[in-house]
Amino acid sequence: NSYRFISLLTGAVLNNSQYAFAADDLLFDPNEVEREKDIAGMTAGLRVGTSTKKNFDFWAGVHFSNLVAQYRNTERISEAIEIQGTESIEIDPQYNFTENSGTITAESVTRNDVKWHRQHKMIDLELGVAWRAFSMGDFILAPEASILYNIWSSHSGYYFTDSTVPFTKFDFREENPYRNNQGLKAQFGLQLKYALGNFEFGLQPYYRYAFNPMTIESNFYEIKNSQLGANVSLNYRPNWEN
Repeated sequence: NSYRFISLLTGAVLNNSQYAFAADDLLFDPNEVEREKDIAGMTAGLRVGTSTKKNFDFWAGVHFSNLVAQYRNTERISEAIEIQGTESIEIDPQYNFTENSGTITAESVTRNDVKWHRQHKMIDLELGVAWRAFSMGDFILAPEASILYNIWSSHSGYYFTDSTVPFTKFDFREENPYRNNQGLKAQFGLQLKYALGNFEFGLQPYYRYAFNPMTIESNFYEIKNSQLGANVSLNYRPNWEN
């Protein structure tokens, strides 16, 4: 039989940031991006759809994502510097000490301890389809594909700058080089579900690709991004079946 369903999803997501620079003659050191790593964020979503007699599911949904990256600099910088000091000490036969002033070489050590995060909160609309390809008893396996469109974004944390100071910190109210709308995204996943009465409990690993970079076109670098994630889901089938 065909039936309607409502699905709630929540889980973890890991962003994959790929940097590309617009020019080679930069004050910014591109090696600074090596100090950054993507860390796990969270997602939540709602889907409303229908399941057909031919084992296809169609739905419309809305998703919230919080993508997170961390910049960490713990570098120890050591350099030799020349300062004025006691260059030598002379001791005469009567054990009198004479200090001779001059220029000496000393070691200057700087220990960095910088840790900062950037966060990208997004709301996307979704249209998707899944095929219930395999079932055994109450267990169901269904590959899925969907298209998402970003309708809202909020950014905070930091961005890199083309200067000797590697990044600028900001909050969500301040101007920044990240897009307010990232446009279309494609998502491919696999639903693993267990049916119990009118409910289905599921696990959904997925891959999501954004067609547009996260940064605006005028910025001196762009961030192309994709995500790997996994959601747990709860599906409910109301009793008003066709």
